[in-house]
Amino acid sequence: MTMLEFETEPVKGIPGQLPYDERVLWQGVPTWRSLMVHVLHVRWLAAYFAIIMVWRAGWHLAEGNGWAVASSSAAWLGVLGLFVATLMAGVALLMKRSTVYTITSKRVILRFGMVVPMAVNVPFAKIEAVDLKKLGDGTGEIPITVGGNEQFVYGLMWPHVQRWQFMAPRPMLRSITDPIKVAGILANAVAKTLGETETAAPRPALRPNELSVGAMAASSAGSGSAMPSPA
Repeated sequence: MTMLEFETEPVKGIPGQLPYDERVLWQGVPTWRSLMVHVLHVRWLAAYFAIIMVWRAGWHLAEGNGWAVASSSAAWLGVLGLFVATLMAGVALLMKRSTVYTITSKRVILRFGMVVPMAVNVPFAKIEAVDLKKLGDGTGEIPITVGGNEQFVYGLMWPHVQRWQFMAPRPMLRSITDPIKVAGILANAVAKTLGETETAAPRPALRPNELSVGAMAASSAGSGSAMPSPA
């Protein structure tokens, strides 16, 4: 696993030319609306401002200031909340524009960084597990468990790490569309690279909305799905 800064990008999302025996299987970016909801938590922000607006209006009414003053005070808070939400939308768009996830025939590459472009290369040989979490808006997250002594810095990789895993951060593809298909592509590629002709059984410790490398690869193989053509 390597983590590096770079200035040039000869291939989109890849800080360097691919070797002759490596090809791109899939490439994508996060969905900015999903980033707003699941990374920046805009719904919690909206709920917070709604509660403050109701409280503020109620306080004015209790003080006998009348509906005009109460509604005016609440409206100003609503304008402030809309301004903050707009800023968050801008941040989500910047996150999307600065991020490219790539799955090649040999590794996963996460390119990100709104200010300083950075890239993380995760070779398939280092991957121990690939999990899938489906989100309510149709997007999904794919956390990757990396074995060995590899260390990731949560603060440098956020938001492209599994939430709250500060001591042992896991790289993660966030807010991607068609997550089941992407997870299947990655699982099959890892299994093929490691020479696994018979996929392993699912890991028992997975939550109900997550799948293991073996389970996804078996499902994809059983359905006869084909790899996408190189980007």
